[in-house]
Amino acid sequence: GKITCTRNWFTNEKSKHNHLLQLHPLNQQVEVIMSLKDEKVVSQLIQKLEKLTDTHFYYTFQGHISMFIEPHFLNQYIKSGKFYAISHTSLKYVSVVIFEGKMVMSVNKEIYQQFGLTGDKSSFEPKNQRYNITIDLSHKSFVSGRNFYNRVKECFNKLSDCEWSVCFCSTEGKTTEINFPSELKIQKKPIEFETEDYAILAPKLEELHKISDSDDLSHSLGNLVDWVNLVQARAVEFLSESNKKIFIEGSFLSYEKKNNALCKMEGFDTSSYHHVYFICSPERQRTNRTYAHSSEWI
Repeated sequence: GKITCTRNWFTNEKSKHNHLLQLHPLNQQVEVIMSLKDEKVVSQLIQKLEKLTDTHFYYTFQGHISMFIEPHFLNQYIKSGKFYAISHTSLKYVSVVIFEGKMVMSVNKEIYQQFGLTGDKSSFEPKNQRYNITIDLSHKSFVSGRNFYNRVKECFNKLSDCEWSVCFCSTEGKTTEINFPSELKIQKKPIEFETEDYAILAPKLEELHKISDSDDLSHSLGNLVDWVNLVQARAVEFLSESNKKIFIEGSFLSYEKKNNALCKMEGFDTSSYHHVYFICSPERQRTNRTYAHSSEWI
């Protein structure tokens, strides 16, 4: 996958951390790790995150991919560009996301050859073993009865049912109800939110921009990703003062023990193709720097 690191300020109204979330239309999980040095800023952010759980929800169900291109569903939800969906692993050899009126299918070579639809070679699979197919479901010519529509539907008929997570947004960005076919067994789920406090070793992120050597920076970023993964796995025993020498060996970032709040939102929201983690380390007032690590959907 692709790793991205950015630096932002929570107290700056023009900070890019909100925009960064919006670049990833299909979040499954968001974790925010914040130093408790500035408790007022942290408290305000937690309140904002809690409010999201009051207005956002999503659906899960077992169904066939062809339901998304049925004329009524296509026109009422998908063509608006505010409908989002992601398939789960029960759909063999095919992964699907729907966002902004487009369907992106990641398929293996055999399925790609069976479909006969135009696509691009995946950058993440060797020897041309996987392809990405993009279908513009919102295009005015994609309507029932047209040749391309019929061809896509014929391809979909070759696939089996799978589990889906879906949601539909209003123009204000709030999730709204969806009228599903009556034969589907639908589960409506809320966005879950929880917070935990940890006293752990945390990196001094402001030191990143001082590292000029590219190899040193690459090594330090790799060390930072390891730290994020340990926090995400709740393996906080490895981030204690007694393990400091082992953990930061070779790193060009300094680590110090801090009280941190870890906020976790889990579910299906219209904000990563996969996961996004935010790490906030306010070293002083008005310097609430935020770093993000994201895994690109493939």
